[in-house]
Amino acid sequence: MPEVKIGVVRTRTEITPEGTFQEYYDVEYFIDDARHHVRMLPKGFTAKTAEAAVKAAAAELIAITEKKIPMSK
Repeated sequence: MPEVKIGVVRTRTEITPEGTFQEYYDVEYFIDDARHHVRMLPKGFTAKTAEAAVKAAAAELIAITEKKIPMSK
């Protein structure tokens, strides 16, 4: 089973297509040595929700790791 480790949480700001600024949190996590990110809006953001989001995203990535998919000819 791969090891999942949560890294740092950064605040980011982007410009939306409508020209307004939107702030979000960038939650960094690692599956073994590969870096991944979860993007979360500030509304409702807590350490517990961030951990749940990382667990869900990591579980989805781990589920497809090393799976063999048969290809049709």
